[in-house]
Amino acid sequence: MICSHSRTLIARFARKVIKRQNFGTRNESLEKSTKTEFLGTDTSYVVSSGYIYPIFGAFRSLLKYDVINQEVSRLFDPLEVWNEVGVSIVQNTFETYTNPQLAGKDKQLWLSNYRIVETQSLRKLLSEAR
Repeated sequence: MICSHSRTLIARFARKVIKRQNFGTRNESLEKSTKTEFLGTDTSYVVSSGYIYPIFGAFRSLLKYDVINQEVSRLFDPLEVWNEVGVSIVQNTFETYTNPQLAGKDKQLWLSNYRIVETQSLRKLLSEAR
């Protein structure tokens, strides 16, 4: 769900935070009507996987493994966290590299996006504890 939802919103967020006027015409994305892979929702941009995967990978920090039951669960709803920090993650990703192939291979980018989501989940845990 987060995959299709965020693919639809990444270009919209990027348009707001990216200072380059040519967003949508360069190699970071193409302005083109298409559908997302998983849910088939309409989107007006095709964003390179080199940008998409470091964003998706950040949401691994919301997973928790129960050793006793051997089950994986989520700490928080990824869509809720996406709505809170999506703009920050997109801004971090697109401003780090103009080349999506380099972005997708950069460990520091993956780590910094992961930490953005992790920090937000820690904030939410602290506010729940109060």
